[in-house]
Amino acid sequence: MTSTPDHMQENGTSAQENPSNGRLPWRLVGGVVSGTLLNPLNSSMIAVALLSLSVVFHVSIPTATWLISGFYLGGAIGMPLMGRLADSFGPRRIFSAGLLLVGLTSTLAPLAPAFGWLLAIRILQAFGTATAYPAGLAIMRAQDRRGRAPAAALGAVSIASSVSAALGPVLGGGLVAVGGWPAIFLVNIPVIMVGLFLAWRWLPPDPPHGLSRAAYGMVGEPGPPSQVTRLAAVRSVDLPGVVLFSGLLVGALGFLLSLPAGPMWLLLLVAVLAAIAFVFREYRASSPFLDLRLLVANRALASMPSSQQSISCSIRSSSACRCGWKRREGTLQA
Repeated sequence: MTSTPDHMQENGTSAQENPSNGRLPWRLVGGVVSGTLLNPLNSSMIAVALLSLSVVFHVSIPTATWLISGFYLGGAIGMPLMGRLADSFGPRRIFSAGLLLVGLTSTLAPLAPAFGWLLAIRILQAFGTATAYPAGLAIMRAQDRRGRAPAAALGAVSIASSVSAALGPVLGGGLVAVGGWPAIFLVNIPVIMVGLFLAWRWLPPDPPHGLSRAAYGMVGEPGPPSQVTRLAAVRSVDLPGVVLFSGLLVGALGFLLSLPAGPMWLLLLVAVLAAIAFVFREYRASSPFLDLRLLVANRALASMPSSQQSISCSIRSSSACRCGWKRREGTLQA
């Protein structure tokens, strides 16, 4: 008789619920969805509160729109970074930590004394919401016997994200009308409480610190022979690459937002210099923030319908093949 892994037994997931035909338990997918819907929901709700926020904090509407731009910047930087941390520390730990961060920032946002504080809190909130996607995908791939996130599970996450993004302005408008702009932050708290409960109850626990990623059961993942420690995980993060990537995004976005009032060419120069330095750094880094070599060596990825997934894989680490791609003689095969 084939034994069932402990992390499946502890969460009520039997081997029969995880067949090799690509299906995952609906409870596991539901637990992941409870976290992934926070990012599109919070990115769209804020739009209807910009007028109220501009009045309360005495800033212009263009300045208030940085609450939207900053959120996208935080998500763009945070998602690949959190994906790397999920690989090192365990996806459920990072998934839950992200929910806690969103809860903390949602509680602090109504207490912000100035617009700058609110913007900083909003960016931190984006980092928190960005953890659910890479951590959730890692959890689903770990539970699938082929080492891939099944299409049905990805479809469920995509549908939930689209619906929450569409409902965001409607929900946000009602909340602002009833409770003012703080309500669009406080509404996250009950959602987070549900998400934390589902993560604790339905998502498989992570292995103890010190286990390699191969010990976590990743199908087709060779994993390093040495154990993954906290210090090694921190050292594996390409901090110079993160800083340069952040400078590239901030400079480019700042330049584009300055066009109506007059282009700020200095920001464009910062973006260009950061881009050049970023490419140079990523080609030399042993563990790059964005695996440019993977994209250049496999240009077909950029023209495929799944290019977004492919680029996301290359960002997370050189172990991007875990997304369902495998390196074979210099190419990627599904």
